[in-house]
Amino acid sequence: METLQVTTHKDYAVVKLNRGRANPMNWQMVKDLKQAFQDLAADDAVRGVVLTGGEGYFSVGLDVVELYSHDEAAFEAFWRDFISLAEQLFAFPKALVAAITGHSPAGGCVLALCCDYRIMAEGAYTIGLNELAVGVVVPEPIFALLGDATGRDKAYQFILEAALLSPQAAREANMVHEICPMAEVMDRAVRRLRKWFVFDDSAWRQTKFNLRRALRETFNQDFDVLHGETVRHWWSPDTRARIENLVNLLKMKRG
Repeated sequence: METLQVTTHKDYAVVKLNRGRANPMNWQMVKDLKQAFQDLAADDAVRGVVLTGGEGYFSVGLDVVELYSHDEAAFEAFWRDFISLAEQLFAFPKALVAAITGHSPAGGCVLALCCDYRIMAEGAYTIGLNELAVGVVVPEPIFALLGDATGRDKAYQFILEAALLSPQAAREANMVHEICPMAEVMDRAVRRLRKWFVFDDSAWRQTKFNLRRALRETFNQDFDVLHGETVRHWWSPDTRARIENLVNLLKMKRG
């Protein structure tokens, strides 16, 4: 796929985000992820998946340079696809482990939170939902994902502060389950899958479905009720100005 590397092994697969050094998520990556996980869900030989990125970055989040260029209809369509991807990953019927190989802010954090287990590399990296720093309204399903991991009170504070946590702080807050040296992240992720593979697949998957049922229902409300303000606020003058400044900064760094 254009933005991913999908590698299948005997009984598991690795989906590696592969779009430049920082893996900014554009519309094509969202579509590729949706297709990849649809295919893996249907592959009976695959019992679990590791979702990972490149060394230094899991994903920097949504590609604001591309998103800034969209018109209103395109942005809403993109947001619908992104939220659909989050729901699809959260509802993925098989075991799913995030091997977080570096920075994972905003949309990158969302992908990680959708996984059953999160292992993050030690180092000068950060993870968190910092959307408010660029004026993006955080919708209820995204808050619910973080609250499911850290508890609602901590999630409330983290989101309102646009907090980005170090790996150690993320571990202490239960945003990630383990931290380890970069060289061990993938091995530990595969070992976690294999701990689950000792159980009956059908029983394990139904139990996962049951445990995630309530939060899944958060995604299934009316789109405009859940996400209308996020989409509309994207076009507010203040938000556009903040994002334009960020886009210009990113273009300077890339140039």
